Amino acid sequence: WRSQLMWRVFFTSAVVAVFVRSAMGWCKNGNCGHFGSGGFIIWDISG
Repeated sequence: WRSQLMWRVFFTSAVVAVFVRSAMGWCKNGNCGHFGSGGFIIWDISG
């Protein structure tokens, strides 16, 4: 079960990496305000 867990972790991290990279490219055009240019999601909690 350990190899299955490793494959699941690898696949999940790969999907997250692709999503973050595409989100960074999309937000570079100024389409979203919650995503920082450094690659970290910055939540605006001030309202």
